[in-house]
Amino acid sequence: MQSVIHLAFANPRIRENLHVLPVMSDSVSELFHSNKWIDKHPTPMVHNNLFDYFSGEAYYTSKEWEIFVPTTFVENSTGTIVAMGMLGCFIEIETVKVENSIDVQIDLNSLRERVTSIVHVIHDGTLDPETLTSIKSGSLMRAKANGKRVYNVPITLFNDDTSGNVSKKWNKYESWEFSLAGLPFHLTQRLENIFFVCTSKTLSAVESGAVICTCMKELRNGIVVRDCLLNEDVLVIGSIFQVLGDNPSHSAIVSHTGVTSHFPCRICEITKPNSVESLISYLCDPSPMVGLRSFNHIKKQLAEARYDILHSETTPAAAGASLQSKGIKDVFFSRFLKSAFQLPWMNSFLGDEEEEPYFEGPSDTPVELLHCLLLGIVKYAIRATIEGLTTEEKQVLKARVDGTSQKEFVTHLHGHSAVQYVKSMNGKDFRTWVQIAPFALSTVITEEELEMWTCLSSLTAYLYCSEISNFENYIHNLKGRLDQFVLAAAKTKYFPVFVKPKLHLLRHIIYFIETIGLGRLYATEVFESFNKVIRMCIYHTTRLNPSRDVALQFANYMCLNHIADGGLFKVDGEFLSNTNFQSYCRSTSSISVDKFQLDAFVVICGEPRIFMKIVNVDSKHERLSGLQYVLMNGVQFVSCPVLEPTLTVVHCTFASAALINVQHLCDNFCKVTTKRNFDATKHDSILSHVGAKVVINLFSFHTQKLVFDLVADVAVVEAADMEAALTEGYEVWEESKKPKVKGKGKGKAKGKGKQKASVNNDSDYEE
Repeated sequence: MQSVIHLAFANPRIRENLHVLPVMSDSVSELFHSNKWIDKHPTPMVHNNLFDYFSGEAYYTSKEWEIFVPTTFVENSTGTIVAMGMLGCFIEIETVKVENSIDVQIDLNSLRERVTSIVHVIHDGTLDPETLTSIKSGSLMRAKANGKRVYNVPITLFNDDTSGNVSKKWNKYESWEFSLAGLPFHLTQRLENIFFVCTSKTLSAVESGAVICTCMKELRNGIVVRDCLLNEDVLVIGSIFQVLGDNPSHSAIVSHTGVTSHFPCRICEITKPNSVESLISYLCDPSPMVGLRSFNHIKKQLAEARYDILHSETTPAAAGASLQSKGIKDVFFSRFLKSAFQLPWMNSFLGDEEEEPYFEGPSDTPVELLHCLLLGIVKYAIRATIEGLTTEEKQVLKARVDGTSQKEFVTHLHGHSAVQYVKSMNGKDFRTWVQIAPFALSTVITEEELEMWTCLSSLTAYLYCSEISNFENYIHNLKGRLDQFVLAAAKTKYFPVFVKPKLHLLRHIIYFIETIGLGRLYATEVFESFNKVIRMCIYHTTRLNPSRDVALQFANYMCLNHIADGGLFKVDGEFLSNTNFQSYCRSTSSISVDKFQLDAFVVICGEPRIFMKIVNVDSKHERLSGLQYVLMNGVQFVSCPVLEPTLTVVHCTFASAALINVQHLCDNFCKVTTKRNFDATKHDSILSHVGAKVVINLFSFHTQKLVFDLVADVAVVEAADMEAALTEGYEVWEESKKPKVKGKGKGKAKGKGKQKASVNNDSDYEE
């Protein structure tokens, strides 16, 4: 990992896009916009006007007798560096009084020279000893930097199990990768910016994580790298910003007992629901009701259990049972219970006894949309819905899926396979399903079930938003959409399939949006794609030592990529004076341009708001004839605005546009006819004739970005309505857990036939 950071700072393609300072912005769309970077990963130093400013030191301000102690440095929306910290003042010659309020912001140009004559500091007792020492004697980082600039580079870790076979089955390898949190989102979605750490067939995620802890121990102290932009050496300090993965790997990494235990949530200490009251707490906002777990708390519990065992105050079996009852299960401590000589005796990410944990624990493992939403709630909903349809309704659904417009979707669903093989679908299929479900299912399910699907599709599109302009309004609407989905789901017969840990975890996503940012910033789709690269590397090894061979392949790839990008490297010997060789090391990055698809609908930002269909992209295309559409006020179909054609031609230059997915408004007049062995779609037409109405698909992820203001704020769900719905849903859930006894089947003994699994058995609960 240290070598990757060395190459990243020496690579102009990466370094010119890498942010080393958090940015305060009105809109939240990047990791460096997050509050977590400012609060939990403070910037230790900045350089401005030939002066080095370090956090924790005292500086004179423009006001007489006033001092300022910065705690971190940020960049505002205009590009100006701002210091955040505490104000103070001299009350005597060598005595200052510091007000411990870190919300004060001062322009860096307002700070003067450092105060070096402080002997006594008066404060309210909340300042830590390190800050007191820095105020009096200067920052320890100043001596360590020795004149170099100091950068803080947070990283995003990812863990997943990868099959070593081309068939993607069996032969499991645990792999670790990471990316730089300071890169813009669109660059983190490129495979060349995903960096390999290690893979192992014999070690678990926690055991192989010891390699990462060894690297982070050195990065904590700082490493000297060459900055290609400044053409000078700088000191880089690394920290873990977030750890991504699926729910089982998250539970193992944070020493959690797992979702099948009495404490199914790794983030909070809520228990499995066993009453109406506990079900309400489980599915409603859990933040004010229970505390959040932390690595410091887990480390304290493990240390106390170890002390009791070593001093014979308890038995290993009793200590292990006590930890299990608290929701703690550590791989290394389980071995320590069998042998007191086991080292290390706790999770490596917790650090040594004298060290701080390498990250904060469950609060740094954000709820991931792919596994919790698409492969969780959406998968449960579509499987239960299709299984509840009759044969005739399934044939109609196949036709309606084929008749739904999927032009702007990456993955297209075909009616027969989408219904017949729904249990074989993956994340990208469910991603398309949830965007077309309210239209495709509208005639084959009840009104209550359609309301549930409308709420789920709207919630999913809202969570996949790419930018937030009004943060408070977004959080308010998100809570409302979560409440509306739970309320709608509780009124359907499918409610038991949703009483799972993944629905509870979605409640915690509000906390991560407030601290980190949008759900797309901790999405794992690009890391999952990187698994294919690892799998092919494993396949092309001799299988004698695949961990070493795969690491060598990625090391060679990184070196070649660094040279192709024109990165800096030390040359000596025959290469020192070989100018011909050095001239080949140039950047080969390509320029990307925005592309807009012909005949797609776009929304133009401005006053008034205009809806148009793209008829010309650039000068190479001749202008095409087509219909213009206007918004009809007050008319909606499954919560989607209706568009009506007009002959008005609007000419407008657009700087901000998004592809809009539109659907045919059939008004229940479209009929299905037989084609081959199943019903196929026979809509009159979707967009080709004058007089047809279309609706904007607000459940489409792309559409949601620029048409939020077309939808009214989400109505607040009353507590009494939620309690009544969940009380009724709890009865349905309890009834579903009762075993279903079948009669004697042909050729089978009574009571020994294969029974259909309950909707809430342990295997479903663990997904």
